[in-house]
Formats: sequence, C-alpha cells, structure tokens
Amino acid sequence: MRAVQLSAVVLGLGLLASCDYSGDWLFAGAVEGVPGVVHLGDLTPVQINTFSDIAEAVVYGEVGPTGTAEVGGVTFTFQGNGGSVCLWVDPEIATWNTAVAETAPLRRWTWPDNVFDDGDLDISAGLAVYYTGSPGEKIGSFEVRYTDALGETVPIELNECSMIGFRGQDGAHAGRGTPEYCTLSATLPGVSYMVLLENWSPPLDDSRLGYGVLLAEGDCNVLKATAGVHEECLIQGEAIDPSAPDAPGPWTGLSSVPVLPGAAAFEAAYCDAGVKMRDWCEEEDLTNACALPLCEDSAEGVDCRTVKCFCGDPTDMPNGGSF
Repeated sequence: MRAVQLSAVVLGLGLLASCDYSGDWLFAGAVEGVPGVVHLGDLTPVQINTFSDIAEAVVYGEVGPTGTAEVGGVTFTFQGNGGSVCLWVDPEIATWNTAVAETAPLRRWTWPDNVFDDGDLDISAGLAVYYTGSPGEKIGSFEVRYTDALGETVPIELNECSMIGFRGQDGAHAGRGTPEYCTLSATLPGVSYMVLLENWSPPLDDSRLGYGVLLAEGDCNVLKATAGVHEECLIQGEAIDPSAPDAPGPWTGLSSVPVLPGAAAFEAAYCDAGVKMRDWCEEEDLTNACALPLCEDSAEGVDCRTVKCFCGDPTDMPNGGSF
C-alpha cells in the first residue's frame, strides 16, 4: 500500500517537473514599442523660482512592463552640486478614495475613481557607483554586500532616498497614481548620482505607464512652498497620449508632451478645490457613457466605449452600511 502511495507521489512530481511552467500569465505582457527599462541619461538639476518654472522643466515619458518577472523602470543620472537636490515623480494619473459620507469635505469625492488608468513608480537614489543595475538594460538596486571579519556576508542598503510614512515607518512609498518625492541633502560636487523609478504597478487598462519627473535644486519642502499647490498638482500632463507618433518619448516641458485628450480638464478639476468631483464625474458619465457595459450585442465582447473616462463606474459605488 505504501509503495503504491509513494509511486503516485513520484508520478505527480514527475508530471509537475515535466510541465513547461513559466508563470508568465502572472505578469503584464510587454507592450510593443514601449520599453520596460528606460534610461534618460544625465539630467541637470534646475532652479525653480515660480510655479510656472516647473511645467517646462519636467521630463515626460512612458515605460511599459518587461513582460517577465524582471522588474522594470526608469533611471537617470545627475551630478552633485554640493547642495540639496529634490527628486519628484508623478505617475499616471490621479486617484482618490471614494467617500460614502455626504459630509464636508468628503462630499467632494463621493464618486468612484477609475483605478484602471493609474500606475505607480517608486523612487530610490544614491551614488551611481553603488547602483547594481545596467542602465537601459536591467534594473538594479543600491544594496551592496561585504564580508566582515568573521567571514559573514552583510548586506548594506545605500539608498539615500528613504521616505517616512505617516505612521513613522522608514522606507514608505506614496502608492498608486500619487506623486513621490525626496530630497538628497549635501550632494557631493561633481559626483555622479543614480535615480531609479521602479515600475511597481503599470496601469491595468493598457500597461503603458506615463510619468513626469522633475529634478530641481534645493529641498522638496521649499519646492512645495514655492509651487503653492496640492502635491498631485505640482506636475501635470503625465497622462500621455499613446497614439502620439513620437510616443513613448521622452519629452521635456509640458508644452511639448502629447497629453491624453481630456486629461488636462480632469486634472484641472481635480486640482480646483471649488470643484465637486462628484458633479464633474456625473457630467462625464452623462456625456461619455462611462457606465456603459461591454457590447451586449457583440459576440466578441469588445468595449463599446470610444471616449476615455477618467472617473470610475458609478455602479461600483458602495451603499451605506454595505461592504
């Protein structure tokens, strides 16, 4: 009896071993024409004096999935200037938590967000000599290893762009669709630094992650004070039109980037505290039929919608007292 059971186990293991299992279905497929690893080259920190200076200093582009389990993302280098340098990235496009209470200021957000068009880029940075990746070919990290006096291999994290979460945790990141930034203080003059924007989550709708990145002189807190706007609104235009002939970029300056039709109006509404997003989204729904289901009369089940909707489907709105 035991021999039969053992034979069954061995047979099962043999079948598993013979399967050509890659796990590719767990990852977004590569997008033709949109690289999964991008290197922007050497950028120069710019001086920001007014909010209007920001728009034309931002570098825009798109990055796609690698199509494998390999992590992808965007890198660039810059030379230290002896002072502080602010790294700021805003991934496509904007997001909010749906409010179910009609109370101020929550009532502004009582409409679901379209989460399928949002992506996430995580920042890390440090001296270029410590970067383990190959720019433009393979994403790495800033973790190095050395052997101590006892012969033990010890990992050391040399990422200088460590952010603190709202609960005080070290190494926090901003999350999907929201900007992320950090300040590198007292950079070494003339020494090369590497910045990594790791593609943590590409948008579910097309896997093309648009972004805007700003490299500015000084502290990020000073930059925020100079801009005088909500963090999400410091960089705008990061929703790239994938049909643009020169996509996936890169482009420098808001005036040169092909913004997705309707994205500018959406960001303007989002950034205007006087606009109730529920009203804006309701108008978008009436105009563009955002709640339109898949073609009921089509055997292929293709999406009937021909206009991009930046707000979510109102039928996904939870009811009070429900889960």
